[in-house]
Amino acid sequence: MKHSYCLPVALCVMLLFSVKAAYGQTTMPTASDMESLLDTEEVSCSQAAYFVLAAAMENPPPNPGAAFAEALERGWLPAKAESGSGVTLGGLSLLVMKAFGRRVPNAGLLYRLFPGSRYAYRALASQGFIEGRAYPSLKVSGEQFLRILEKILAEGETE
Repeated sequence: MKHSYCLPVALCVMLLFSVKAAYGQTTMPTASDMESLLDTEEVSCSQAAYFVLAAAMENPPPNPGAAFAEALERGWLPAKAESGSGVTLGGLSLLVMKAFGRRVPNAGLLYRLFPGSRYAYRALASQGFIEGRAYPSLKVSGEQFLRILEKILAEGETE
């Protein structure tokens, strides 16, 4: 499903990645990676980990498989996550909160006490990073994933 705002969102995310790449980042997702992600109806856990870690870390893993393994090892993904399975909004929220926690200043008391996917989702939704009708177990499309990531990256640019 193509919308008129998909291209601007993808271009913003690519611009933010390219700014980071200009500072010596070597393993970044390519434009074709982002284009194929944009057309994806269900983003896999390894794809989500690859893009989020590439945006959040100085030296991210070189491929989606390594990114998934590192995110799982660090506890940034739910323990039951599988590389090829679709990432849920709750799982993506946990990954984003762990990787970009400093960019979401009002994480909320429940997330601070119980840092899991449900409360990570609620924190991101209350901050406006997740819009529309959604719930933690909803699978994430490529378009929705890039919109959330773009908002997180834009929040970091305004600090």
